[in-house]
Amino acid sequence: MSEKAFISAILISIFFFATSGMVSGAELSFSGDVDIEGDVSITKADKGITYPNGTRQTGWYSRTVMVSPLGSPTENGTQLLDKMDGITASSANPWLLKLEPGTYDIGANTLTVKPYVHVEGSGTGITVIRGNPASTPQSLTGVISCGDGTELRRLTVENYGASGDSNAVYMENASNVSLIEITARATAVGNNAVAIYLNKSGTDLFRVNAQASSNGTFSAGIYSLSTGFSATLCTISASQPVGATGDSYGVHTDTAAQFHGCTIQAGGGGSYTYGILNGTSGYVSVVGGIVTGSNGSVWNHAIWSAGSLHCRGTELSSQGSDQSFGILNANDASSAFFEGGKGDPIRL
Repeated sequence: MSEKAFISAILISIFFFATSGMVSGAELSFSGDVDIEGDVSITKADKGITYPNGTRQTGWYSRTVMVSPLGSPTENGTQLLDKMDGITASSANPWLLKLEPGTYDIGANTLTVKPYVHVEGSGTGITVIRGNPASTPQSLTGVISCGDGTELRRLTVENYGASGDSNAVYMENASNVSLIEITARATAVGNNAVAIYLNKSGTDLFRVNAQASSNGTFSAGIYSLSTGFSATLCTISASQPVGATGDSYGVHTDTAAQFHGCTIQAGGGGSYTYGILNGTSGYVSVVGGIVTGSNGSVWNHAIWSAGSLHCRGTELSSQGSDQSFGILNANDASSAFFEGGKGDPIRL
C-alpha cells in the first residue's frame, strides 16, 4: 500500500471518530489512493499517524504556517500574503512561516514580515519571492519589509524592476533582524536599485548574496542609514552598464559596519564605483575578504572612507581611471588603519 493510501486510511478513521462517533479508534485499509476534501482534526492525545517506516506523529505544528505552491506564481504570491496576514505573533509567541520550493510572485505588493515571525524557504534559487513594488523617497518599501525580531533564511528575494526605485529587502526602525543564507536581487531601468536597504535597522547578515544593477542615479548591494550592521561570509555587488552615468556602491553606509570574510565589489560601468563607501563618521571594520571598485569612468575606490576605518588582511583592488585607490581616506577622516592586506595604492 502506498504511503498516501496508508496515511489517508488513518486520517479517515480519525475523522469518523472525531466527527460522527461511528468509528472509535478503528483503522481502515485501501489498496489505492484516497483523497480527502476538507479539514481533518486529531482531537485525542493518543491518536496519530504511523508512517510506513514506523515513525509516528501524534501532534501538529502549533506555531508554524506552511505555504505550498498550489497554482501559478501569482496565485502562490497571493496565498503567501494571506498566510502572513493570518499570523499573530509577539516576543513571547514567535512564529515560523515555512515555504516549500516554488516561485511566489506578489506583484506590486510588499510582503510585510510581522514582528517576531521567521520566514524560511527551502533553499536559495529553490524558493523565490519576487515582485516589483516601486519605492520613492516619500514611501520606501521593498519586495519584503522586515519588522522587529524577524529572520529571513534559505530563500531568494527579487525585485525585477519597478516604475520607481527597486529594493529587494527593506526595513525601517527594526531591531534584531537576521538574514541568513538568502539571495537578494534588485534590478531597475532608469531608477535606483538596492538589494538590501537598512533604514535605521540593526541587522546581522550571514552568507548573504546581495546583487543590485541599474542605470539610474545609483545601484547598491547594501544601503545603510543610521544603525550599525554586520556581514559575515557575504557576497555583495552593485553594477551599472557600460555607458551609464550613475554610481555603483557595493556597500553605502553612514554608520558602523563590520565585515568578516566578505567579497564586495562595484563596477561594470557608470561614473563612480565604490566597493565600500563610509560616508560620515561611522566606524567600519573590514577583516579578510576582497573589496573591489572598478571600471567607473571618473574614479574607482575599493574603500572610500570619511570616518574611522580598520582594514586587516583584506585584498583591495581598484582600476578603470586615473583616480583609482585601494583606500581613499577622505575629508581628513579621523583615522584609517590598514594591516596585513594587499592591493592598490592607499591615499591617506
